[in-house]
Amino acid sequence: MGTQKAYGQIVRATREVAAERGLSLVLAKDDPNMVPEPESIRGVIATQKVLYCGGCPDITEEVQARLIAAKP
Repeated sequence: MGTQKAYGQIVRATREVAAERGLSLVLAKDDPNMVPEPESIRGVIATQKVLYCGGCPDITEEVQARLIAAKP
């Protein structure tokens, strides 16, 4: 499966779960324990917009389950 197709499936599943849970905004969250190489820190700073989120619902497992269930 191509990267673009996989990303489309992730976005669709995320949209469905979010709608079912009444969420109007879903943000990606990176693992803060992953320390990037010095030359890639600019990319991390440019792309990682959520630095802290306390008490926000995490729908990762629901999205993963939906993706697994959709596999042919």
